Amino acid sequence: MRNEVPGHGALILDRIQKKAIALDERSKVAIFLSLVPGAPIPNPLEQLRNLKQEGAQRIGEETLQGRQLAVYRLRDVDLVEDSYGENDADIALWVDPQTQLPVKLIIFAPKSQIDRYVEFSDFIWNEELDPSLFSLDIPEGYTVQ
Repeated sequence: MRNEVPGHGALILDRIQKKAIALDERSKVAIFLSLVPGAPIPNPLEQLRNLKQEGAQRIGEETLQGRQLAVYRLRDVDLVEDSYGENDADIALWVDPQTQLPVKLIIFAPKSQIDRYVEFSDFIWNEELDPSLFSLDIPEGYTVQ
């Protein structure tokens, strides 16, 4: 899995090897991260696939980037446990009715973390990606911290 923050860097996580590396674009530093043995490794795509449709409430429609989207609210979704021991979060999900694929997703933090959320958008589905994007090798020009 690769998570990029434009202008900052990327986090690359290998679910099979249970290893991760953070790459800071600004300082050209690579940091190997220790994963907690036995801790679940989140798989956002699998979590999306496993959302229960009966728990979704359609709350309306919205136009984003010229597309009419269905908007759903999912309450108390069982996600990976957070640092407060909570694992139920609310999700707002924008879906393209033609493709049935998510266009935007907001995960609101569990109730112990009021006013915090993570937003995902600009999804590109089913695109062939260069395997080097997921390499845990240190990129040229980076130093290890």
